[in-house]
Amino acid sequence: MNFVFISPNFRYCVFVGTKDRFTHTHSRDEILARYDGKITMCQRMPAVFYAAMGSQMYMALLDTEKEVGEFAYYVLDEEAPKLMPHLYK
Repeated sequence: MNFVFISPNFRYCVFVGTKDRFTHTHSRDEILARYDGKITMCQRMPAVFYAAMGSQMYMALLDTEKEVGEFAYYVLDEEAPKLMPHLYK
């Protein structure tokens, strides 16, 4: 039998990667400003990962699944529902 312990301080750790070949509505600085205090990592990815993970990555700690969807949509624009449809039902 497997047990999963979820702390009362449970949060979602979210990775979102963008690709340079796409134009996004919000700039890196706008994303960092809007999610100030929630972004735990923001950096360029090594070129070897561009195809799979994107060229720019953002990692954030968020409190709710709704915030996860909002964060992904803010960063990825209209691509987010295509990539994570379960968040946008």
